[in-house]
Parts: sequence; C-alpha cells; structure tokens
Amino acid sequence: MQIAVITGPTYQTATNRIILANSQKDGVELRLDLFQEIDLSLIKELKERVQGKVIFTLRSRRSGGGFLGSEEKRVSLAKELLALEPDYFDFELDTPSTFLHEILTLDMPTKIILSYHNFLTTPKQLDLILNKMTIYPCFAYKICTTANSFSDSYKMLRFIQKTSKSGINIIGICMGDYGRITRTDGVKAGNYLNYTILHTRDKVAPGLTLV
Repeated sequence: MQIAVITGPTYQTATNRIILANSQKDGVELRLDLFQEIDLSLIKELKERVQGKVIFTLRSRRSGGGFLGSEEKRVSLAKELLALEPDYFDFELDTPSTFLHEILTLDMPTKIILSYHNFLTTPKQLDLILNKMTIYPCFAYKICTTANSFSDSYKMLRFIQKTSKSGINIIGICMGDYGRITRTDGVKAGNYLNYTILHTRDKVAPGLTLV
C-alpha cells in the first residue's frame, strides 16, 4: 500500500495534493502537526475527499514533528480528531501510556499505528524496540531509524522479513540516503505500507522521495 504524505501547510494545498493522490496512491497521511492551523471541520472535509485510506498524524516537536502545544493539548486534540474516524491514527511511542491504553480499549473503527523514530542511528537490537512497542496491542508498528551505512538498511529489511512472517503488521523504514532501499524494497520485504511524496514540499524525512 502506497501512502502519500501531505503536510499542508494550507487546506487548499492539501486539497490539491489529495486530488493528485486519488489518481496515483492508495491513500494519504495527513501530517496535521505541520498544518498552519487545526480546523476540525476542514480536516473532516479533507478526509472525505480522499478516495483511499487516511492516516492522521499529530507529532510533537520532540518526536520530530511540528506540534508546538503542550502534551495535554495534543492529547485533547487527538481525542477530537479520533472522533472524525480516520482509517488510521499514528501515535509516537512517547505518547502518554495512560492515553494509549485508554484509546486501545475503545470500540472504534480507527486502527492505531505506534511509531518509534531515531534520527541519529539504527540501533543494533531492533527486536528490543519492537518488544517495548508490543506491550500496546496496536494494529501496526512503525520503526523509523537513520541508516549510516547500507548495512543498516539491509538489517532493517531482514528485520521486516522476519517480523512480518510472525504475523505482525510492521512498517520498517530507514531515513537518509543509505536508507532509500528500505522505501523502494520495503513492501516486497513485508512492510504493511510505504510512504511517498507527491511534491518536494512534503518531504518530512531524509530519504523520502517522489515515487
């Protein structure tokens, strides 16, 4: 599944990207933390324009995102966004555990993707990271690291193959020039989905390219 990352920053720009994505991709990720403003009614309109799957993401600055408010405000806004029933909502591993446990008990159509990002390196023991994540019974787990060599990317691809064969919905990605192969070959290795962009303006991580 190919997902187009859309960062706004305006609702008109996002609408134009969605129109393009509808003809090329399987769905979109709305990086709402990078939008100039959060307007629930306009976000609902954007969601309804998408013909494929929709992922909402509201990542904090400390997790590599753009949301500047307090953690309490982000959690409160996330609850309001969940009421719009996107297909998926991507939460970072450092999201308050009480909130994660709360939403995972809800009877809702939205599937939760739990993410981990490392902007410096690719840890040796990717299994240990996944073990920390799977204490939360999420639909899918996304591990995004920085590749400082091709061996880092091949390690990620092997990890994807092993994990997907165990029945876990995994999304393994390496950032940086060395990590491009994880984006081109990740789905073949077993990734649940892959992220692409429709315009260079939407590049949110090193290695994310037009596909």
